[in-house]
Amino acid sequence: THHLVLQDDAVPVADLREQVLRRVGERPAAAISLYTEWASATSSAVHLAAWLGQPFAEVCDPYTPCIGLVLPAEAARELARTRPEVPQDDVM
Repeated sequence: THHLVLQDDAVPVADLREQVLRRVGERPAAAISLYTEWASATSSAVHLAAWLGQPFAEVCDPYTPCIGLVLPAEAARELARTRPEVPQDDVM
């Protein structure tokens, strides 16, 4: 039903499977990022959401946090079929 991608240097928590399954069950049609950079606007939104007892926050930045990303399977297939308009960010 979903496609999980972890960056090659990501260190998953012991109960990652259970946590991902729970969150996917709560938002089955959503893209779910499992990480956000600490100084980003999205990180501030995540902190505020947690303080308010909410398990989710919308991405506020102009990029998708992707160290850990869960996509609905059809969205992942569509993404794989598209060609990026810009080169990879690590191309110099």
